[in-house]
Amino acid sequence: QCLEVFPHLHLLHAWAVALLDRLLLVTKTLQKTLHQSNNQHDVIDYRNGLFQEYERHINSSRVRVVGKSSGSGYFNSSWLLTIIVDKDRAGLMKKLRENGVESAQVHYRNDRYKIFGERRMDMHHMDAVEERYLVLPLHTKMGKDHVAKICEIVNEGW
Repeated sequence: QCLEVFPHLHLLHAWAVALLDRLLLVTKTLQKTLHQSNNQHDVIDYRNGLFQEYERHINSSRVRVVGKSSGSGYFNSSWLLTIIVDKDRAGLMKKLRENGVESAQVHYRNDRYKIFGERRMDMHHMDAVEERYLVLPLHTKMGKDHVAKICEIVNEGW
Protein backbone atom coordinates (compact mmCIF):
# COMPACT_ATOMS: atom_id res chain seq x y z
CA GLN A 1 0.00 0.00 0.00
CA CYS A 2 2.83 2.38 0.81
CA LEU A 3 4.20 2.09 -2.70
CA GLU A 4 0.82 3.09 -4.12
CA VAL A 5 0.82 6.32 -2.10
CA PHE A 6 4.57 6.94 -2.42
CA PRO A 7 5.63 5.33 -5.71
CA HIS A 8 9.23 6.51 -5.34
CA LEU A 9 9.71 5.35 -1.76
CA HIS A 10 12.42 2.89 -2.83
CA LEU A 11 14.43 5.84 -4.19
CA LEU A 12 14.05 7.70 -0.90
CA HIS A 13 15.22 4.60 0.95
CA ALA A 14 18.25 4.22 -1.34
CA TRP A 15 19.10 7.90 -0.85
CA ALA A 16 18.84 7.54 2.95
CA VAL A 17 21.11 4.47 2.94
CA ALA A 18 23.67 6.31 0.78
CA LEU A 19 23.52 9.32 3.10
CA LEU A 20 24.08 7.11 6.14
CA ASP A 21 27.05 5.47 4.40
CA ARG A 22 28.55 8.92 3.77
CA LEU A 23 27.95 9.97 7.37
CA LEU A 24 29.65 6.83 8.66
CA LEU A 25 32.63 7.45 6.38
CA VAL A 26 32.92 11.07 7.53
CA THR A 27 32.61 9.98 11.17
CA LYS A 28 35.33 7.33 10.78
CA THR A 29 37.60 9.82 9.01
CA LEU A 30 37.03 12.41 11.72
CA GLN A 31 37.70 9.87 14.47
CA LYS A 32 40.94 8.84 12.77
CA THR A 33 42.00 12.49 12.36
CA LEU A 34 41.20 13.29 15.98
CA HIS A 35 43.11 10.22 17.11
CA GLN A 36 46.12 11.14 14.96
CA SER A 37 46.18 14.74 16.13
CA ASN A 38 44.91 14.01 19.61
CA ASN A 39 47.13 16.66 21.07
CA GLN A 40 47.83 19.90 19.21
CA HIS A 41 51.19 20.15 20.96
CA ASP A 42 52.22 16.84 19.38
CA VAL A 43 51.30 18.25 15.97
CA ILE A 44 53.23 21.47 16.58
CA ASP A 45 56.23 19.50 17.88
CA TYR A 46 56.11 17.27 14.80
CA ARG A 47 55.95 20.25 12.45
CA ASN A 48 58.76 21.97 14.36
CA GLY A 49 60.82 18.82 13.85
CA LEU A 50 60.25 19.07 10.10
CA PHE A 51 61.16 22.78 10.22
CA GLN A 52 64.43 21.85 11.97
CA GLU A 53 65.15 19.32 9.23
CA TYR A 54 64.80 22.07 6.63
CA GLU A 55 67.11 24.28 8.70
CA ARG A 56 69.72 21.50 8.90
CA HIS A 57 69.60 20.38 5.29
CA ILE A 58 69.06 23.45 3.12
CA ASN A 59 72.57 24.58 2.34
CA SER A 60 72.18 26.35 -0.99
CA SER A 61 73.77 29.78 -1.03
CA ARG A 62 70.80 30.94 -3.12
CA VAL A 63 68.17 30.15 -0.46
CA ARG A 64 67.55 31.32 3.11
CA VAL A 65 64.97 29.90 5.53
CA VAL A 66 62.77 32.59 7.06
CA GLY A 67 62.40 32.44 10.83
CA LYS A 68 63.69 29.71 13.08
CA SER A 69 62.21 26.58 14.54
CA SER A 70 62.88 27.46 18.15
CA GLY A 71 64.99 29.48 20.50
CA SER A 72 65.08 31.18 23.85
CA GLY A 73 61.89 33.18 24.22
CA TYR A 74 60.82 32.24 20.69
CA PHE A 75 57.94 30.00 19.64
CA ASN A 76 57.12 28.87 16.13
CA SER A 77 53.97 26.90 15.39
CA SER A 78 55.62 25.92 12.08
CA TRP A 79 52.50 26.50 10.07
CA LEU A 80 54.52 27.38 6.96
CA LEU A 81 58.11 26.97 5.83
CA THR A 82 59.04 30.08 3.89
CA ILE A 83 62.31 30.56 2.07
CA ILE A 84 63.82 33.57 0.34
CA VAL A 85 65.24 32.71 -3.08
CA ASP A 86 68.00 35.04 -4.24
CA LYS A 87 67.53 34.53 -7.99
CA ASP A 88 65.01 32.85 -10.27
CA ARG A 89 62.26 31.81 -7.87
CA ALA A 90 60.19 30.68 -10.87
CA GLY A 91 63.04 28.38 -11.93
CA LEU A 92 63.15 26.75 -8.51
CA MET A 93 59.37 26.38 -8.49
CA LYS A 94 59.54 24.69 -11.89
CA LYS A 95 62.27 22.29 -10.76
CA LEU A 96 60.35 21.42 -7.60
CA ARG A 97 57.15 20.84 -9.58
CA GLU A 98 59.02 18.61 -12.07
CA ASN A 99 60.05 16.53 -9.07
CA GLY A 100 56.52 16.30 -7.67
CA VAL A 101 56.91 19.00 -5.01
CA GLU A 102 54.27 21.70 -4.74
CA SER A 103 55.47 25.17 -3.82
CA ALA A 104 54.03 28.64 -4.19
CA GLN A 105 53.54 32.07 -2.77
CA VAL A 106 50.82 31.55 -0.23
CA HIS A 107 49.89 34.92 1.19
CA TYR A 108 50.09 38.00 -0.96
CA ARG A 109 50.59 41.54 0.20
CA ASN A 110 47.30 43.16 1.12
CA ASP A 111 47.80 46.31 -0.90
CA ARG A 112 47.40 44.36 -4.13
CA TYR A 113 43.67 44.04 -3.40
CA LYS A 114 41.35 46.94 -4.25
CA ILE A 115 39.56 46.77 -0.92
CA PHE A 116 42.73 48.04 0.76
CA GLY A 117 43.18 50.93 -1.64
CA GLU A 118 46.04 51.44 -4.03
CA ARG A 119 49.45 49.83 -3.94
CA ARG A 120 51.59 51.46 -1.29
CA MET A 121 55.05 52.66 -2.13
CA ASP A 122 56.31 52.84 1.47
CA MET A 123 56.58 49.09 2.10
CA HIS A 124 60.26 48.66 1.34
CA HIS A 125 60.72 45.35 3.19
CA MET A 126 57.76 43.78 1.40
CA ASP A 127 59.01 45.16 -1.90
CA ALA A 128 62.38 43.51 -1.24
CA VAL A 129 60.93 40.00 -0.76
CA GLU A 130 57.75 40.03 -2.82
CA GLU A 131 59.30 38.35 -5.85
CA ARG A 132 61.66 36.19 -3.81
CA TYR A 133 59.67 34.33 -1.16
CA LEU A 134 58.44 30.80 -1.63
CA VAL A 135 56.59 28.39 0.64
CA LEU A 136 57.75 24.76 0.78
CA PRO A 137 55.65 21.82 1.99
CA LEU A 138 55.33 21.45 5.76
CA HIS A 139 52.50 19.23 7.00
CA THR A 140 51.79 16.15 9.08
CA LYS A 141 51.45 13.82 6.09
CA MET A 142 55.17 14.17 5.29
CA GLY A 143 58.20 12.78 7.06
CA LYS A 144 61.85 13.68 7.47
CA ASP A 145 62.62 11.67 4.33
CA HIS A 146 60.34 13.99 2.32
CA VAL A 147 62.09 17.06 3.74
CA ALA A 148 65.50 15.54 2.93
CA LYS A 149 64.41 14.94 -0.69
CA ILE A 150 63.08 18.50 -1.05
CA CYS A 151 66.30 19.90 0.41
CA GLU A 152 68.33 17.75 -1.99
CA ILE A 153 66.38 19.14 -4.95
CA VAL A 154 66.91 22.73 -3.71
CA ASN A 155 70.60 22.19 -2.98
CA GLU A 156 71.26 20.74 -6.47
CA GLY A 157 70.50 24.13 -7.96
CA TRP A 158 68.22 25.16 -10.80
